[in-house]
Amino acid sequence: MRQRRNVTSCFFGVVVSTNERAVVRDKIMTNDKFCNLLDRIIHNDISALKAIYEEYFSKVQYTALNIVNNESDAYDIAVNVFMKLIDYPSNPYAIHNHIGLLISMTRHEALNYLRRRAQAVAFDDKSEAATARVDGNSLWFQDILNLLSEEERLIFTEHCIWGKSLKVISKEKGISYRTIVRTYADIKGKIKQLYNE
Repeated sequence: MRQRRNVTSCFFGVVVSTNERAVVRDKIMTNDKFCNLLDRIIHNDISALKAIYEEYFSKVQYTALNIVNNESDAYDIAVNVFMKLIDYPSNPYAIHNHIGLLISMTRHEALNYLRRRAQAVAFDDKSEAATARVDGNSLWFQDILNLLSEEERLIFTEHCIWGKSLKVISKEKGISYRTIVRTYADIKGKIKQLYNE
């Protein structure tokens, strides 16, 4: 039997080994637990919101940042997504893919935000620049996003932020696994180039 090599890699600025990454993936919230917590939230148990918030708020915020390119707006969008979770209108046990639900809610909120912003008649460039203050970690994330194409951004976000395996992404997108692996290898190469500069 072949032993698996213990390879280290960069996972959002933290060097982890493949064994540690397996532990991180094991800690991902299950769909059943998410549905149970959401049901508790719907029935006015706001303390259940804490577990979902701690697990997914930053992921929702980074997904929104990927779309709107402004940290302040991404934060507002993430808050709106969580407010909609509190008032979730349907049966939470009908959710079969809670990560997909959160991603689609985030995209919907972000696109609505972009539509509202596009409909605004005028905006002041000075106030825009004042609200676009971003901390160092977000600049790092933003630099990575600026390097990537639209398809690469989606793969990077779903794999690195949401923890989906490349095989799952391949099945969901209807793209061959080899193409996804090659695209992800290109993403890693671009990130390495960014840090070598």
